[in-house]
Amino acid sequence: MRKVFTITRFASPEFKEHLTRAVVPYQGNTTPLGTILEQLNKPPLACETAIFEENYVDEDYQDEFTAFYGKAFKRYPHRCTRVHFFSDVIPTRTRIGFSRYKESYLGFVILRPLDLQRVGRTILTPPVRSQDNEFITCKAKYPSHIYGDRFEVQGMPFIQQDTQVGACAQASLWMLARYMSQRFYCREYLPSEINALAKANVSGGRPLPAERGLTAMQILDALQGMGFPSVMYGINTVDYCSRHIESAFPEHGRTKDEKEKSKNLQRTAKLADIAYRYIESGLPVILGTADHAVVAVGHTYDHAVSNDGVAIKRIPSFFINDDASGPYQEMLLFSNKPGKRSFLDVKVVITVAPPEVTLTGEEAERMAMKSVDGFLSEPLQNGGLSFNDILPAQRKDWGPWLKKKEYRTYLMRSVQLQQDIRTAMKAKNLHRAVGEKLLVLDYPKYVWVTEISSPALLNQATKGDRKCLGFVIVDTTAPSRTQGVIAMHYADLFRAQSRHDSDDELVQVIPNSTPFKHRLSPG
Repeated sequence: MRKVFTITRFASPEFKEHLTRAVVPYQGNTTPLGTILEQLNKPPLACETAIFEENYVDEDYQDEFTAFYGKAFKRYPHRCTRVHFFSDVIPTRTRIGFSRYKESYLGFVILRPLDLQRVGRTILTPPVRSQDNEFITCKAKYPSHIYGDRFEVQGMPFIQQDTQVGACAQASLWMLARYMSQRFYCREYLPSEINALAKANVSGGRPLPAERGLTAMQILDALQGMGFPSVMYGINTVDYCSRHIESAFPEHGRTKDEKEKSKNLQRTAKLADIAYRYIESGLPVILGTADHAVVAVGHTYDHAVSNDGVAIKRIPSFFINDDASGPYQEMLLFSNKPGKRSFLDVKVVITVAPPEVTLTGEEAERMAMKSVDGFLSEPLQNGGLSFNDILPAQRKDWGPWLKKKEYRTYLMRSVQLQQDIRTAMKAKNLHRAVGEKLLVLDYPKYVWVTEISSPALLNQATKGDRKCLGFVIVDTTAPSRTQGVIAMHYADLFRAQSRHDSDDELVQVIPNSTPFKHRLSPG
């Protein structure tokens, strides 16, 4: 069989004709496909060319075909249509030399020949409109080919539930697992494998069709079976978490209903705070409502937030991949908007981390906060004064920065940390004396990094102008409720503590080493 690629101008009559041929009859939810086409049609993507790849053999659909559709009475085609998108105009007679357009490659959509949900494996460039305030942190590079020419798109995988081999929860698990396979070099899992792992311990009835979805425990079973350590947080079980949130979202009200409403808002803020640490780390988070599951993959940023000193208040919304509405959809955190999902409806947050990471993000941040506060309050030899007493006098410009500390925590590979340190030193964004000390420390494979800043340093419209007053590096394998801090650099103070020898400690003042630029979100 001869491989056929058909080049059309995006949104032209020829494009619509080919698209109709690939998706009709379509009796299911067409919203995700409509969302994708709308994103492609507008800036910043502004698609100009669509290339239809007929008779495409898709591994995920082949798995669904083997598990269910190949056994059905109706004869389903066993191949798909893949559509590639470019922001350049490509002449329709082009047959060779496609590589010259690789910089304009926007990604692809696979259309499955099903009765209902047709959108299969999809990777699109995120439609980020503001580089300063919109961040898709969960994205990896994925290859594709046209006549042997290799193209690459960086994005977050998306798929629509097919209702037979997987419902919304299975689709969310697939998106997370396919991303982790590429970003963290884990193995890929096919739809039927994910469904089987989810129902290995608690079947809940027949395995197929999988139209009823999964419970939270089945999602945890699937993640465990795929080798992704996960933690589930429920709306009614987070009172002990993120205690610093309580001052920014206090309980109030005269009536019982008013008090309960403010308590629920506080719990929602805690769930969002937990999710934010992982999203900022480039780790997708599964969000569960009463009847749906989505994957959080990024966030927006509000630089003009009020001076509460709580990082989650800077995050007006998360970006989610929602199999019911499409990729890169906005979910508002503390308000509702017609036609948009709201984090106020989230009942469960499920976080994942690489297998080597045993310390949770909230425990790492608690360690960091405790370490900084303890170090600053320790009495010095000169008359019992502490750093808290002498720092404001030493640097008067620090006064407002020291009063309100704002913490931002994220996970990263220690190798990446060292590379970032070298880059920051070269760009003179990090004091050389600090960088040289950090580079020679012994780290585990992954570390939690907690930045310490203040509203005055972060309230900048341009992301490159936002700064922090210090950071703390925490051992990701440290037991919770212990002291797992490896190094701290805050307000010109540097402290390093060996994880192997409690007597091996370095404390030094490095003048004029703060403030400095904070690490930019990988968006």
